Amino acid sequence: RAEGLQADGETPDPYCIVWFHGKKHKTDRKNNESSPVWNEKICLGSVDLQDIKKGQFVFDELTFSVMDHDKFSSDDKLAEAKITLEPLMSSCSVNLNLPLSRGKLYAQLQFTPETTK
Repeated sequence: RAEGLQADGETPDPYCIVWFHGKKHKTDRKNNESSPVWNEKICLGSVDLQDIKKGQFVFDELTFSVMDHDKFSSDDKLAEAKITLEPLMSSCSVNLNLPLSRGKLYAQLQFTPETTK
């Protein structure tokens, strides 16, 4: 969810793009909403945590891009937040409060260990 989003001269039609490990997930768009609630679960795949801890994993950053949908022109980026995952790995679940240049973004990350067969 986000709050306090602002677009130039109008209420935004926001959506969020989440980037991780070369994969992109786009949330649904919320029309005319400065405090959207997406409430979506996103599975970003699996990563060997030992590779991150050893510094051998290149994509250890999670990027949130909050966009404003425009009907007749290209969409505008309202704000972007990036976080490094390594400091968060000691927890199974982390609540994030990310300040944006135009508002705040809230997200919950959940790390689920995979069992090996």
